[in-house]
Amino acid sequence: MYKRPMTSFVVLNTDFAEEVVRRGKQATQNSAEVAWEQLDLMLWKDILALRARVQKVEGRGFAFIADKSTTDAISCNEDILFEAKTLSSSPEDIHPIILSALSTSSKESIRMHPAAILALHLASLTEPGAVWVSLSYSSNRFPFLSDRQEKEDDKIKRLNVGEFWELEYVEAMKVIEDKRGEAGATVHAPDVFHYLYILRRTDVVIATS
Repeated sequence: MYKRPMTSFVVLNTDFAEEVVRRGKQATQNSAEVAWEQLDLMLWKDILALRARVQKVEGRGFAFIADKSTTDAISCNEDILFEAKTLSSSPEDIHPIILSALSTSSKESIRMHPAAILALHLASLTEPGAVWVSLSYSSNRFPFLSDRQEKEDDKIKRLNVGEFWELEYVEAMKVIEDKRGEAGATVHAPDVFHYLYILRRTDVVIATS
């Protein structure tokens, strides 16, 4: 677990799969700068627990996040629906901003893009000015960051997280493939791109309790 004092920059790797974390710990067992922890970035209770431990050890949030297609995987899910009845849930089940939006809205539910929930959770773990670097297969991975205005005629209120992150830079990187000797390879195959996103945490304070 993330408990030891830090005397230098430390990389904390996370994964929801126990076996991945076990192998990661085994591979880096001799490193004092690399740590591993099992958690689900979509579960607020996991984020809340991690935040408490990091604050206790470091006295501040994270300054840098490296995301290698984690947002891609999370975005494969459908929009997540939060209903007003969740107000009776434990405070550790749902981010307080979502609970607050539900309690003050005339609507009975809020629908959120799964990556928007991730962005909200990561905003709660980071310091103002923190950088989030995301490598993605999508050319439009963070559309919800630019959609700051809520439409009045929305049937289901949508919670926006654009105030917590600014998209600073996007670069399309062509995948170079060596097709020599590949069976069935075609010279006229379409180009494939990966996309590098750089986001920066704004100085907007985020409630976490």
